[in-house]
Amino acid sequence: MIEIQNMVVQFNKKKPVLSIGHLSIPKGQFVVICGKSGCGKTTLTQCLNGLLPINHPNAFSGKCFVGDQELGKSTLNDFSEDISSVFQQPRTQFFTTQVNDELTFAAQNLGHSPEEILQKREEAISLFDLTPLLNRSMFDLSGGEKQLVACAAAYIQNPKLIVLDEPSSNLDFENTKKLAAILTTIKEKGTTIVISEHRLSYLNELADRYLILEKGNITLDLANDGFKKLGENYRKEIGLRTLEPSHLAINNLDKVAPDTKLDGKQLVTGFSGKPNVITIDNIRFNSNRVTSLMGHNGAGKSTLINSLAGLKRFKHGTVHLDDKQLKKKKRMKQSVMVMQDVSLQFFFETVKQELLFNSPDKEKVDHALSLFDLEHLLNHHPRTLSGGEKQRLALATAYLSEKPIIILDEPSSGLDYYHLVKVASAIQEIKEAGKIVILITHDLELLALTTDSIIELEKGSVVAEYSLTNETLNQLADSCL
Repeated sequence: MIEIQNMVVQFNKKKPVLSIGHLSIPKGQFVVICGKSGCGKTTLTQCLNGLLPINHPNAFSGKCFVGDQELGKSTLNDFSEDISSVFQQPRTQFFTTQVNDELTFAAQNLGHSPEEILQKREEAISLFDLTPLLNRSMFDLSGGEKQLVACAAAYIQNPKLIVLDEPSSNLDFENTKKLAAILTTIKEKGTTIVISEHRLSYLNELADRYLILEKGNITLDLANDGFKKLGENYRKEIGLRTLEPSHLAINNLDKVAPDTKLDGKQLVTGFSGKPNVITIDNIRFNSNRVTSLMGHNGAGKSTLINSLAGLKRFKHGTVHLDDKQLKKKKRMKQSVMVMQDVSLQFFFETVKQELLFNSPDKEKVDHALSLFDLEHLLNHHPRTLSGGEKQRLALATAYLSEKPIIILDEPSSGLDYYHLVKVASAIQEIKEAGKIVILITHDLELLALTTDSIIELEKGSVVAEYSLTNETLNQLADSCL
């Protein structure tokens, strides 16, 4: 299906971001591309789906054949006939405003017959359990729901090759298991699957082969059995995540008594003319704690934090920081948020400018550069960074903030193990500085490294609150297997 010879991708005469002497992937194989953030994973996926010459026409040399297509010679239309993609940020690949329309848009564009499209649509709705989303606006979906729709639309295209770039990054445990089951079905149909991923545990029984990239080179090419034999410690050394969530243990740190609290009472919010998304009687977040919000995709987590941060209004209810009421504008001034799509919050032309805008303290900026491993990116434009590098930059800007409320929405997407540990260390520093830290995550490794307590939401309401212990962590690990 894929044949690569002496392929080099190089931007503006800088060091090559990808250099592959030879790579051959047969039809029907399930291949996982992994490695540290910025190692070239996304660039390789953009070669395989034909996008690279469109975005960077002079950056590519060598030979890359995908099915009957040749990179740089075949048109993007030719590539799209047999290849479908799911991007790291699915919203960048949507063309319509309604879920129903988006599901079949690509297949219709390719000229598939109405009968075939309707058949594949019904299969996808069943496989992805999409019935509750069908009449929804694309703008009202959570990050995880958008990922499901993007995966389903790719499935309906009925491709020979499907290329996925971190499709689990915003998915809850249940939908990650669902994604694994869907990929199993696609694999059984004989479709070739190439997936770039940091979260590896859900792919344990699916992958035939792992390609480990480092600085644009394939340093390891292993079958599933060989990859499992690498051992947990070695995988961590080369920046890879755990294969066994059940082996995780919490990072026991000394607990400091909270001295500041953020209280929400009788909170109600939602979209105009639609049922309320959030209905919460009481919720509290303490300083010197990391409180993680958990729940299914669409449970209302992002809506809640957007409202707490003053980006949305509560229809009813009050928010107090200690005994002082915070209305919408005050909440915005008292909080900083790292969004799911961090590209939306960069405003300057270099990483250095982005950081200095958030803090004039050069010593603190230098510490942030080291803490988040950004020194070598100082003069890069934020939008040229990899997904993981953008995530670290956004987190660095939050770290530099003097505001008392820090809100992080899925901050571990795009992070390898090495940088996950760095980010967890930074979150601990923020907590120890007396901040209120609110974290949305479905990442067990990040939970184990950072979280003190968990609040679970379901259908916009609080259904459980508990401390994170090894016992509760193991229960969560069992639920994601």
